[in-house]
Amino acid sequence: MTSGVESLRGEHPLVVYIDLKSPYAFIAVEPTRAMAKTLGVRIEWRPFTLDIPSYLGSAKVNRKKQVVSSHRSADQWTGVRYAYRDARRYASLSGKTLRGTEKIWDSSLAGIAMLCAKKQGDECLDRFLDEAYLAFWRRDLDIEDVGILEQILHSVGAQVDSFADFVAQEGRVEHDELNEKAFDAGVYGVPTYLVGDEMWFGREHLPRVEWLLGGGHGDAPDVANRSFGPRGETKRMRSGRPNSDVGNASSNNSAEAGTGKLTVVLDLRYPQAYLAFHPALRFAQERGLAVDWLPFPASTLKPPTAPEEEKDRSVRHRSLRSEAIAREIEVNADRQGLDMSEFYRAGDSTAFNLGWLWMRESHGEQLENFLGEAFRAYWAVDLDPASESEVAALIEAMDQGMDANCYRAWCRGKGPESLEKTTGDLHARGVFAAPSYLVGDEIFLGRQHLPMIGWLLEGRSGELPI
Repeated sequence: MTSGVESLRGEHPLVVYIDLKSPYAFIAVEPTRAMAKTLGVRIEWRPFTLDIPSYLGSAKVNRKKQVVSSHRSADQWTGVRYAYRDARRYASLSGKTLRGTEKIWDSSLAGIAMLCAKKQGDECLDRFLDEAYLAFWRRDLDIEDVGILEQILHSVGAQVDSFADFVAQEGRVEHDELNEKAFDAGVYGVPTYLVGDEMWFGREHLPRVEWLLGGGHGDAPDVANRSFGPRGETKRMRSGRPNSDVGNASSNNSAEAGTGKLTVVLDLRYPQAYLAFHPALRFAQERGLAVDWLPFPASTLKPPTAPEEEKDRSVRHRSLRSEAIAREIEVNADRQGLDMSEFYRAGDSTAFNLGWLWMRESHGEQLENFLGEAFRAYWAVDLDPASESEVAALIEAMDQGMDANCYRAWCRGKGPESLEKTTGDLHARGVFAAPSYLVGDEIFLGRQHLPMIGWLLEGRSGELPI
């Protein structure tokens, strides 16, 4: 599936790349272990030191969360803040503290410490990961201090004569070679999972990883975030450790939690939005939920760069990310039976979004049918969302007694103001990408959050399905 993946195969059927400074790797460790334990599979954990400034810029904050230096764009800051909030709501469900870091750490020493613990066996490495991860995300661990890391290694039972010598010699060489080999083969983020010839970035792919490790029988599963424990278990939030992020959405102050309402924000031009449309429909139908579908002009998918343009690591990183997203789209489009072509189209979608809001206001009962046909036509390259005449033809083709002239009048009347207000209101609520799901004050980016969203909408404050 990915060129070079075979060169990364290890002794065990599952290889997982992690980095101590990644919040998403932190919350992936327990569900990954639980899945492997259920299957009786051993995991080969490998360090992959993220070069965060190369793709997310750099910044430093003080203990009052004030930015004291920054080399990030507004979009980069938005993505970073969402990532921490997203990871924190999952971490706190298992009673873990996840505090935002005050700077971008060089975690290579922690990666070398991983390699040192790994040489002592799986149990020693597991103890190291548990102690180091928990301490780091409480802000109780300086992962750039050789002496402190050596203390942790000794505390978890590792036999180390001199960690400083290991860092200066074979540890650094092994770490750097592992990282370069992984990056050259397509690893760009953590957690990254390798199973056979497939590589997947993000714990939302654990259902597929489990399916592959189990022999790939039956239909492949969709993406879904797992919080902790084997599939089928539930986990109760620890008393006295409430999560403000999750708690807000499941409290009586939430306008939508427990009321059977869900807001789904999509962009016709973004392929992941099409992949999210039918699962959201089924999700709502199975639970008897009312869905408020809203348009949002997000950034379209960026194509991979040409090899000759990959002159530095940041360019190569963005290219690898684009390639991975394209593979994910292809696999999941095939799984859903969707015809999707030309992932990297951009262009304006204002005419279609005006039609969307007109349908929502005038023919709400037909909106889902309209959206379904529009997504099908656009991704079959049969619809130009910038063309008012093509959108009008789509409306007329629905054969439900709708007058496309009313849509045209809307485009010249109240429509633009309504679209501007809708986009502004979504921005004000914190929406910055699609597909997004809104539940009370909570924003979830991506359909992998549907298990938690269902829990919140049912008003369940104590248990969360895996």
